[in-house]
Amino acid sequence: ENMTGFLSLKKLGIDILSNSQQCSNAAQQLGVLSDSIVIINGMARSTIMEAQAVRYYLLRNTQLDSLIIVSSSAHMRRVGIIFNKVFKKAGLNPVIIKSPSP
Repeated sequence: ENMTGFLSLKKLGIDILSNSQQCSNAAQQLGVLSDSIVIINGMARSTIMEAQAVRYYLLRNTQLDSLIIVSSSAHMRRVGIIFNKVFKKAGLNPVIIKSPSP
């Protein structure tokens, strides 16, 4: 994903909600408690970079026992393949479950 426009607007002081923040807001509106949501900082530009950032976070926060990854149905197969590959390198065993989109 190209972040150039987003970063340029941020430099101008324009407050634009990141995709992560938009998803967090939506989850809260659906009843997920805000203290149950973790946004991992970083500027991942690919699913591989996202998986690596999540792996790094999980390895440093071993008290966590579950993780929900939200993606569109069209991308979930790719997400599953990438997260499985990245996580298994660290000895993590993800279970990927696809939920149908309406």
